[in-house]
Amino acid sequence: MNEKKSIQDILSQIADESGATKKLTESFLRTLFEIAEEALMKDGIAKIPNLGTFKVVAIEERKSVNVQDGSEMIIPAHKKVTFTPEKNLKEDINKPYAHL
Repeated sequence: MNEKKSIQDILSQIADESGATKKLTESFLRTLFEIAEEALMKDGIAKIPNLGTFKVVAIEERKSVNVQDGSEMIIPAHKKVTFTPEKNLKEDINKPYAHL
């Protein structure tokens, strides 16, 4: 369950299940990633139906402590990308734990 999949593993699985070539599958995925990246850069959001939404979120500057020497440090303001899964995907993933 904690098995990590490389991009090559994902490409192979998609190609095998769809009947497409690995080259076509790789081209499709790279194009999909480029389109999502362009949307994030332009609008700050990229929504992929049946998967979820990627958003650019601004993180403010904050103080922290260096764990190695205990000194205070400032973490500069920056942006990060967050992901929120679609409701159906989230429910499917959490279904085994619904009884808790």
